[in-house]
Amino acid sequence: MAPFADLNTTWFALIGLLWAGYLFLEGFDFGVSVVTPFVSKDEIDRRTCLNAIGPVWDGNEVWLLTAGGATFAAFPLWYARLFNGFYLALFLILLALIARGVSFEFRAKVDDPKWRRTWDWANFGGSLVPAIVWGAAFTDPVSYTHLFVPSRRHRPPLTVCCCPVYLRRPQCPLSEDRSTDAAASGALGVQRRRCV
Repeated sequence: MAPFADLNTTWFALIGLLWAGYLFLEGFDFGVSVVTPFVSKDEIDRRTCLNAIGPVWDGNEVWLLTAGGATFAAFPLWYARLFNGFYLALFLILLALIARGVSFEFRAKVDDPKWRRTWDWANFGGSLVPAIVWGAAFTDPVSYTHLFVPSRRHRPPLTVCCCPVYLRRPQCPLSEDRSTDAAASGALGVQRRRCV
């Protein structure tokens, strides 16, 4: 039987792979949607850009759902603390992804330039907001800042790749038991802030 740490490491690697798959594949979709208003001159150009991501954009959302489900299944306390700390950010992402999904479906329902322009901008905003918020949310725990603090907002997002994950506590722990603290960090040996 494999030691407990090996199972944690396996789950962490799987969750990292799922997040990397989501961010890589969905990043292409976000990028196409964000540049579409700037590179398209007419309706044919806009349609071509949207057709490039049309067949795959909703399939890429499955990576996000699977990563969230795997995090909940493998590390429920970690999941609870992450979602508690980034509640507003995740709510903004959810609203933006809903607006984006609706824009893909509703854009072609009415043959009116104003209608299509409205949904094109909804697609633009629904792609730009998650890209910015995901970058801030993944950079925030690593750079020891708080989400959207202006003085530290410009930390490079690539620090996520170079530094270990830092789980911050939004409040003091309920118990002083160090065994639950180690289990919450997923046997990664991550450092935690002490309550002030």
